[in-house]
Amino acid sequence: QELGTSKDRQALDRLELEKENLFSVQDWAETHDRCDVAARAVLALVETLLARGPKEEIHPRLERSLAVGAHLEPRLKSQLTVYLARCLVWIGQVERGRTLIALAAEDAQRHGLRREKAHALIFRAFIGWLAWDDDRVIFDSLLEGERICREDQDQEGLFLATLARGRI
Repeated sequence: QELGTSKDRQALDRLELEKENLFSVQDWAETHDRCDVAARAVLALVETLLARGPKEEIHPRLERSLAVGAHLEPRLKSQLTVYLARCLVWIGQVERGRTLIALAAEDAQRHGLRREKAHALIFRAFIGWLAWDDDRVIFDSLLEGERICREDQDQEGLFLATLARGRI
């Protein structure tokens, strides 16, 4: 599905209407030792809240899911960490976001999660650009993330890399 279509906007509208339900799911799941369910509930909302805000609303929920999810499967933990890093950057905590995105890339590498590694590298490049990192580090991260996305035909990752290229 293409971003920006009327169907995409309708889906985001429906998801936004479900925000309180998904927050309730997260709350219930965390109190019943179902951290995987809590993480999935937050991940279902994160794109909507990052796009439509308020970003401050999703940040504590991502933090909670990571804090209680010590035994989350690596893919879920990686996704939560990447989104938390993105959120932190958007609310002005660039250094903390940069630290988390580097950890997300390392964890994804360690667990063989190519897609998550690629997305972390792409956001690492973007965050590095915001933090005035060395150009070589920025472009190496972006190009490596983009290469993985091309090899794996990850359209979402290629879209993110294109956006990052436009900014950087």
